[in-house]
Amino acid sequence: MTSRRKFVRNLSGLVTTTSLCPYSFRPFIGKPKSKEAGLTVERQGTEQNYIAYKGRPLLAFGCHFEHLFFDNYEYEDWTRWAVEFGMNHCRARLYHAYYRDYSPFKKTADGRFDLTSWDDSFWERFHVIMRHFEENDIIVHLLIFPQGSGGHWWQGDGYYLPENNIHPETAFIRPDKSTAGFWQSLARGKTDLYEIQTAILWKLIEESAEYDNIYYDLCHEPFLHAMDAEELEDMKIFIDETTRLFFEKYQKLRPDKTPLLGIDTDFTPPGEMRDWLYSHERLNIIIQGKNHDEFYDSATSSKQIRLQFRKPYCPQESLDLPGVVHIADVKHKNSLTYFESGHRNHLRKYVWRWFMAKSQLIDIYQKGLSKKDKERERYSPWGHNTFEKDAGILREFWNRLVNYPDLGIHGKVVSGPGEVQMVLSSPDEAIIYLSSVPGVDDQELKEQNLIVSDLQLISGNASIAIWKPSYPGGELSVGPIEISNGNLEVTLLSFVDDLIVYIKK
Repeated sequence: MTSRRKFVRNLSGLVTTTSLCPYSFRPFIGKPKSKEAGLTVERQGTEQNYIAYKGRPLLAFGCHFEHLFFDNYEYEDWTRWAVEFGMNHCRARLYHAYYRDYSPFKKTADGRFDLTSWDDSFWERFHVIMRHFEENDIIVHLLIFPQGSGGHWWQGDGYYLPENNIHPETAFIRPDKSTAGFWQSLARGKTDLYEIQTAILWKLIEESAEYDNIYYDLCHEPFLHAMDAEELEDMKIFIDETTRLFFEKYQKLRPDKTPLLGIDTDFTPPGEMRDWLYSHERLNIIIQGKNHDEFYDSATSSKQIRLQFRKPYCPQESLDLPGVVHIADVKHKNSLTYFESGHRNHLRKYVWRWFMAKSQLIDIYQKGLSKKDKERERYSPWGHNTFEKDAGILREFWNRLVNYPDLGIHGKVVSGPGEVQMVLSSPDEAIIYLSSVPGVDDQELKEQNLIVSDLQLISGNASIAIWKPSYPGGELSVGPIEISNGNLEVTLLSFVDDLIVYIKK
């Protein structure tokens, strides 16, 4: 690879140059890192918990690029686009379908896979991409085991199908297309199978512990709702042992760092199992995927989960109620079709709502083309969706905050515009977000008084700034205001779709 230079814009808005140097494949054997390096959960176990990156509070949001490790995609062009508009989050799978261009597993002469041996070309490419992302401060949400956990939802994504690998032990995983079999290997004494299943995890740790910009998702869409009570108990045994080994092996390479680890709770109804996952000491972040069922948590309802379990809450796949139309046993329809380029407002309001719910890792499920198009992720992101302009405004707003960690879910809109009304406040500052219903575009909200109570702001003089999340530059006006015992009253002019009121002492 020839060394070349390119211009990138960092997240503070300064223009710098970065040198892309030739990469060489090498296993990671451990190296000293600053205690402030990488992703960390600060104030763990408190209501004020937050995610830091390189020692500073993090806001990571952006479109996912989930097939980049196993298909040929223009990740450098994607990175230039994301950084240009202040986006810095990418969801990616470790592996997906056995028929893709690249696979972490070595293929045998008969075309099957050895799930305990590795294809060096995949891992060489993994390092090239990960170093590129880390240099550009792109945070990677890395999905490990594929959806369905070996069960009926996998369809063609079948590394663990006995006919696609050399390990007869994997026949145990899919009796009658079961979902639970993948998770039952330890509980049912299948230790040989467990070693085959988890070999990829230990390989991943060896290859990825070097990087400070990854958070790990043990399984995408594990389909817990398809398991009975006994099967879920078996799954607990798998998760307990696997997360213990994950931390042990990781911290042998990085004793200075605790990895961020969660498991997607898509298709996981409220109840004992979900509470067990959210409470697990080694699942130190909560990951909630788009759910096609009625028990999906919205940004507003997730605030209570965050307070209850005192962990960061990370949404994925660009969905927030009432964006789901669900008819039991008939159809599932996501009425917020984010892969369509015209839905700028949907994306913007989705990201702002989750920001106001104190989520710091926000995935945007953005596809370039129709769901019927197999190449729907192979598109140029530049100008595809004008949300890119709004993304820069959110980044600018984030850069203006005085003290994000102390902002709490404190304050109440007593009267004011918008069906969505969300408040954050601390002694130093307060944010009030007002918007139309999720999924609604171009709704005018009439001039009226905004009355807010129970703010944590210290009484006295403050400045008030009005921001429009889709307005070039973001900030519309700034002026003085008086705060009295946590109360605020101000007249707002009419606006369309969404508005931010920002008060700073």
